[in-house]
Amino acid sequence: MTNETLAQNILDLVGGPENVTRATHCATRLRLVLKDESKVQKEAIDGLEKVNGSVFAGGQYQVIIGLTVPAVHEAFLKAMGTPMTDVEAPSEKEQGNLFNRFFKSIVGIMTPTFGIMGAAGILKGLLALAVAMKLLQPTDGAYQIWYAVAQSFFYFLPIWVGFNASKVFGGSQFIGAALGASLVFPDIIALQTAGESISFFGIPVVLVNYTQSLFPAMVAAFVAAKIEKFLLKEFMKQSVGCLHRS
Repeated sequence: MTNETLAQNILDLVGGPENVTRATHCATRLRLVLKDESKVQKEAIDGLEKVNGSVFAGGQYQVIIGLTVPAVHEAFLKAMGTPMTDVEAPSEKEQGNLFNRFFKSIVGIMTPTFGIMGAAGILKGLLALAVAMKLLQPTDGAYQIWYAVAQSFFYFLPIWVGFNASKVFGGSQFIGAALGASLVFPDIIALQTAGESISFFGIPVVLVNYTQSLFPAMVAAFVAAKIEKFLLKEFMKQSVGCLHRS
C-alpha cells in the first residue's frame, strides 16, 4: 500500500476532510484533531496495512504508523485538498468544554516543536555527559558552540510558541512570532537583569524574564488573533485584508 493510498484510507475512515480540524505528526504518529471523534472507524483503521494501532489521547486521534509518518502526513494534507489553516474551525459545542479546548490548544501549539525539543534536550544531556567524563570543559569553544545550538531553542521558546499559537487561534503566524520575539528582546532582558523600572504611557511595567516561557507568548498570540479577526472583519476592506495576509 502506498503512502497516498494509506493517507486517503485514513482520511475516509475518520469522517472525511470536513471532520478534520488539524493534522500534525511526531516521530511515529499521525496526530489528528477532529470535530466529531464518534465518526472514526477505529477498527478499520487499525486493520490497515502499515498501521500499528491507534489511540484517542490528549484531544487527538493518533494513528501509529512508524518512521514513514512524515511522508504519510504529507500525503494526508494533499488528500485533504485544503491548507490546514483554511479548514473551518469547530464550534465551541464540537470542541467540548473549556478545559478540553484549552488542552487541545496546548497540544496543537506544542506538538510541532516536540522533535526539535527532544533533539535539543538530548544534545544538552550529551554535553553534560562530556563534561562529567572530562572530554569537554565549559570554557572550550566546541562546548560553547554546541551549548548555544541546544539552548537556543529553549531560550527563544516564546517565538516558536507565538508562531504556533497564532496558527491554532486563527491569527497571522508572523504577528505571533513578532510578539514572542518582543518578550525576549535583548534590551528588555537587559533592563530586567539590571533591575530597572520602566513605564508604558505612565503605566508601570513589571519586567520579567520571559525566556524559556510558554504561557505569556500563548496569551499574547490569543489576544492578537482576536484583535486581528475583529479588525479584518469590521474595519478593513477585502482587498486590504488580502494584502495584510500576503
